[in-house]
Amino acid sequence: MTVTAPRTATHTSVGIRISPGTDGTEPYRALLSVDGGSDVDVPFRTPADMERFAGVFERDATAAERQAAGEALFEALLGGALNTIWRDVLAAADPDRPARLCLDVRPTELRHLPWELLRSDGRWLFRRPDLLCRRGTVAAGAAEPDPQEELGPLRALVVLCNPREHRLLAEKELAWISGTFDGLPGATHVEVLDGPSRAELADGIDQLRPHILHFIGHGMPLPGRGTALNFNWRAAPDGPRDWSLDAGQIADLTRWQPHLVVLNACRTTDSGPAVGTGERVRGLADAFLDAGARAAVSVQADVDSPDAVIFSSRLYRAIGGGTPLDEAVALARTDLARHEERPSDAWALPVLMTRTAPEEVLPIVHTPPPPSTVDAIRRHGTYERLRRFVGRSAERRAAWWALDPPVRGGEPGTGHPVLVISGHSETGAPQTGKSLLADWCLAVCFLRGHRAVSVNLSGGARDWLTVLREIRLQVVSEAQLTPLPAEAFADFDAALERLLPAAPGTGGAEDGDPLSVDGPRFDDEAGRADERRHEIVDRLLGGLSKGAGGAPMVITLDQADRIQAELFTGWLYERLVLPIARGDAAPLRLVLVASREWVADALPRADRHLIGEVSLGDFESSQLMRLVRAFGNRLGYPVDERVQNIVMQLQEMNPYTRVDIFGLLMSVFSDWYSAAERGA
Repeated sequence: MTVTAPRTATHTSVGIRISPGTDGTEPYRALLSVDGGSDVDVPFRTPADMERFAGVFERDATAAERQAAGEALFEALLGGALNTIWRDVLAAADPDRPARLCLDVRPTELRHLPWELLRSDGRWLFRRPDLLCRRGTVAAGAAEPDPQEELGPLRALVVLCNPREHRLLAEKELAWISGTFDGLPGATHVEVLDGPSRAELADGIDQLRPHILHFIGHGMPLPGRGTALNFNWRAAPDGPRDWSLDAGQIADLTRWQPHLVVLNACRTTDSGPAVGTGERVRGLADAFLDAGARAAVSVQADVDSPDAVIFSSRLYRAIGGGTPLDEAVALARTDLARHEERPSDAWALPVLMTRTAPEEVLPIVHTPPPPSTVDAIRRHGTYERLRRFVGRSAERRAAWWALDPPVRGGEPGTGHPVLVISGHSETGAPQTGKSLLADWCLAVCFLRGHRAVSVNLSGGARDWLTVLREIRLQVVSEAQLTPLPAEAFADFDAALERLLPAAPGTGGAEDGDPLSVDGPRFDDEAGRADERRHEIVDRLLGGLSKGAGGAPMVITLDQADRIQAELFTGWLYERLVLPIARGDAAPLRLVLVASREWVADALPRADRHLIGEVSLGDFESSQLMRLVRAFGNRLGYPVDERVQNIVMQLQEMNPYTRVDIFGLLMSVFSDWYSAAERGA
């Protein structure tokens, strides 16, 4: 399953390139090609009085003025010699097989025109269901090579330029992005930067290497510099310093270039006039494309914050569902038009520009191990509950990258075959979300081609042999995402039959099932005790390797702190955990989920460099409102005044909040509880 659809031949591809004239007789030329065929080259008739287009999105402009502008632009572009070809294209297109239009406007003095308002026969071209329209690059020669596919998750970095500016509705937009983006657990990963400095922004991009970089902020026109993004302009007196990011700073900002940049801020398409010349400087969107981004979505005028939220919500719901970018933007435009309370034509404000095919902007793939499919996660209750797993972005990345880091510079990253997920609560709460994080890691690894099995060790203190039996029984269960074949453990089963002789009062292989958790105990007095222990553990490890069938596999031991620490440090650690940590049992990977105190007692300090560790605590109360907003949106109930009042009271009570806060809220608000019961 791909996050974006593979390239297909189901769309007619139409390219229109407007270029400066070459012979001096015409200022501009328009070249039209269909499906890469020969160009039809005609003069481009510049619309009269182009200055009147500059104000069509101002608040005092009328719908009639925007319609007139769109009709004038269409007449100039497609109303003359190209009209017959264009009508043939429309006649062959339909909503099930829309034509794709790429408009490549090369002269800088024409790029700022409101092309999204193109209108003909009483219809907006950018709203037609049989057209997918964008601005972009129409290749003059050989097309660029297809971008290589990359294993997920799809990584997104959301930048809140001014977190203290509540009029932007940034928190509401963020909640919708995270809520709509996480439809498939393990398929996406979202992180947030709050009012970063220039260095923090650059470091955040280079460290996460996001596929999508999304800005929520204010665009501010600056003389001679075009529109800039302002950061921290409403910060507290003792807060971070304000600064601005303009187009001239983009090229040298970072080493990593995101695939898609979304500039959900006013006038970020605008190029602006250069000081002292008749030229126009490049806009922010152009600058990101020039620096290497494959696509950019910007805004060509002032946008109201509620409209920005609606657009983002629908855009990311479509992207997360595997919709190509041009279609995702078209769906967001339609949603925005349907929600308009006044005829502002805000749907035309977003500008999509690409320099590659829309379906190749985000070529992220998910490759679960055969014969499993992506839908296995949706059918599995354990993983379906992860749709309501919010926050913990830093811990998610640390855990996932410890187990299976993404490729960097063409080379796989280095991680740890053994990961410990520990937890400690400052409020004395029994839960910190360790199991949820472990399950999320399994979902990620499953979608990256790993076999994924989880073993729950709840139910009381466990000795080493009981733990091995639990592993053997649970990993072959059909309840697993990728159950292992029982025959892979034939040698382990035989070893138990042979090496567990009867001892007085304990039962034996002849009068008890050796595979049962309550089966015969190990007899330390029967001779060759160490040798027999070694063989039993080694046979289990061999069975896990054989069951993986050469594919990478991650096994989670949840509630590992139910194992007696002194017994774990002995046979289990030496013969099961340490070989995996050293890479001797590759491609096996192991996740231990336990309390911080148990980890300190059970894992030898001398070997801690071999093991990755992620520790969870309570939620920071300062972040609680953001987390509750995300949780509510995933239930389908955005935070209202009732919820907001309770959360504000909780924030004032303690700097930390228990992670089971969502259970408390669902017990108070029946609509939240009902939504959770329905599996929302």
